[in-house]
Amino acid sequence: MTYDTPPAALSPREFQRAYGIGQTKFYALLKTGELKAVTCGRRILVPLAEIDRWASACPPYRPRVPATA
Repeated sequence: MTYDTPPAALSPREFQRAYGIGQTKFYALLKTGELKAVTCGRRILVPLAEIDRWASACPPYRPRVPATA
């Protein structure tokens, strides 16, 4: 079955694939409170609003500038 609307939440595996993090890092983010999830029965879900909040709190990427001698 397919839906025309995007999902309101991602599973842990979907989140890990989308953001390139591993299972250990995902559960560490939950444990420290940096990322919040909800449960639906036995299933863990991360709401998209929470993903947006988490991603906006991440520091911007700053490439290293090589030191000149």
